[in-house]
Amino acid sequence: RAAEPAIAMLTNKFRAPMLMLFVEPGDITVTRSQAGYRAEGTPSNDRFNSFNEQMAALQQEFFALGPQPDSVQTAALQQRLDRLVSQSVDANLDNLLGVYLFTNAELPKLTTAEGRERMARFSEAMQAHPMMQEALRGIEAAENTEIGKPYMELTLRNTAGEQSSLSSLVGPGKWVLIDFWATWCPPCIAEIPHLSEAYAAYHDRGFEIYGVSFDNNEQKWLDAIRDNGMNWVHVSDLNGFDNPAARDYAVQGIPSNFLLDKKGTILATNLRGEALAEKLAELFDGPA
Repeated sequence: RAAEPAIAMLTNKFRAPMLMLFVEPGDITVTRSQAGYRAEGTPSNDRFNSFNEQMAALQQEFFALGPQPDSVQTAALQQRLDRLVSQSVDANLDNLLGVYLFTNAELPKLTTAEGRERMARFSEAMQAHPMMQEALRGIEAAENTEIGKPYMELTLRNTAGEQSSLSSLVGPGKWVLIDFWATWCPPCIAEIPHLSEAYAAYHDRGFEIYGVSFDNNEQKWLDAIRDNGMNWVHVSDLNGFDNPAARDYAVQGIPSNFLLDKKGTILATNLRGEALAEKLAELFDGPA
């Protein structure tokens, strides 16, 4: 029995996760089957089981579409999936199941304004919960990194082991790209030729790159920089996504980037592939 609601992870002796369950007043029974472990007997756990069963059924429909699914069918299934999440959140605005589904499945697809409006529908107790407060900080960070907002300072260790601040690059005559990446991220590696091309073409004219790595392995990070000829500024605290830069700039996935203008204002975001070169050509070679 539990006096206060919480989310817990059931692990084995090797600390490997086996089951996430909602700890709440009532008798919770954990059973094991060929499909894995299952917690039941209390409202949130029973509703979570039902949600997971419906999700599994939708996933099977996705798989049944084959390796080259019809786009119309795929879109229809995605709408059903999104509707299931939304309806499940609506039905659980006063408990942690609703908070969990909102923060993990619904919020990433909403605008900041939609996220705030959705959050306001929850009970006061759930709005005050640490999970919801963490989500609110993410919304605030996203609002602070919208186009037109001033950049936020970052100071991290560079490849020489010294502290390197973003502000050391920002200033009159400078266009700065804050680039979030990691060596373990294939799409990030695919972006390197585009970054290198842009840097070679425009660095002498005031273009800078402040590369923030979400790596954990220092040697792999340093080797990738050397082997790929990435000659711009690189920084990392080698803690993956667990760093102030990710939180301050609301980075949910990589590659991700922010282009700052000469005043340090966010001018554009997520310039991938040829889009970066096209934007820089517009800035440097377009009409005065």
